[in-house]
Amino acid sequence: MSDTAIPDTNGGETHCPVCERTRPARKLRRRLYDVPVCNKCRNAFANRRQAAYLIDTLAWGLVISLPLTYLEQFFYGNASPPGFPLLRYLGLDTALGFVASWILPLFFFCKDGFHGMSLGKWLMGVQVVDVHTREPVGFGRSFKRNLVLLVPFGLLIVATTMMKGKRWGDRWAQTVVIWRKHAYKLPFDPRGVLCTGCGYDLTGNVSGRCPECFTPVLPGSSSPSAAPQELSRTF
Repeated sequence: MSDTAIPDTNGGETHCPVCERTRPARKLRRRLYDVPVCNKCRNAFANRRQAAYLIDTLAWGLVISLPLTYLEQFFYGNASPPGFPLLRYLGLDTALGFVASWILPLFFFCKDGFHGMSLGKWLMGVQVVDVHTREPVGFGRSFKRNLVLLVPFGLLIVATTMMKGKRWGDRWAQTVVIWRKHAYKLPFDPRGVLCTGCGYDLTGNVSGRCPECFTPVLPGSSSPSAAPQELSRTF
């Protein structure tokens, strides 16, 4: 797949499949999911994913701090009911503290299970989908793809691999993150040549427009090509 490229249609110039702007071919050396895209689109997508993770982390930190603060006041505050020293002696405070500190955080890994989106991903316009069907994932797949964060330096590895699209954990969970605004475009949907407006399959189209919504077809995308099938095997 190292030879995959967007067709050159204008003497040394080609089109970024995401923003659809004409760029010099040398400007499309960066790859996102093995598809050449312009630096602006590649960086914008990575920035959205990083911002989504930051939002999720901050939001989850607030959620976790509430039960921990409540437990502290419940067992050790000035207003704790009589008899609670006995419960502390029996270890109930330790057990509940363990649940709040170690068990509840595991639910953070399920954050992408809300139709493939967490709060951060929803705000940033990105989504986790199945690599084959392109359907949004549930809580189980979300948990599976995020388990790698438990590995020492896992977050660092995720951050370094994210720029190319598929991060550590996606291959194991058979998931991929897409930019919802460009969900019907390469490289976010490699199953076929789809209309960027409505998702209609344009394989073999020679009219230059989608027959369903009349959206103009990106130059070089309307002719049949084996590239989509080849791309699908790389995800």
